[in-house]
Amino acid sequence: ETITHYAEDDVRFLLRKDVEAIVIACGTVSSNSLDALREKFDLPIYGVIESAARLAASMTKTRSVGVIGTQATVKSGAYETHIRAIDPGIHVVSRACPLFVPLVENGIAPDDIVAETVCSRYMEAFDGKNIDALIMGCTHYPLLETVIGNYMGPGVTLVNAGAEGARA
Repeated sequence: ETITHYAEDDVRFLLRKDVEAIVIACGTVSSNSLDALREKFDLPIYGVIESAARLAASMTKTRSVGVIGTQATVKSGAYETHIRAIDPGIHVVSRACPLFVPLVENGIAPDDIVAETVCSRYMEAFDGKNIDALIMGCTHYPLLETVIGNYMGPGVTLVNAGAEGARA
């Protein structure tokens, strides 16, 4: 409710600027509030979930996709819902990575030992899961793409939800 409340305030602000469409470039808002915003406001509103889910579903060969995001994004189940709507046979493994946002916002470099330690702790949830696509479901996470990619290895394609949302 809190996420949606603030998102509605943001939309009202943007409407005063005479926008014709809105892109929700936040995984947490897209996963928790997009439907409510679309119902409440009469203009096109786009999120970042659908396009990232579509890309990951289309590229997985192992039929096993990982998702990392904020606690609210992972709890929403939005990525799983969209991926399974495309292909119910795809196995989705999700992991909340709550410390990634403060690392990025505090300028911790991807090659810093703190980033590497936090990343290895979170990414071990995917060990042995045969993941070949990992959705970075928070628009902060691509700033840690190097450390995430190093941990996951070359056999895992990282999907940048923000970039996919922009392409769609």
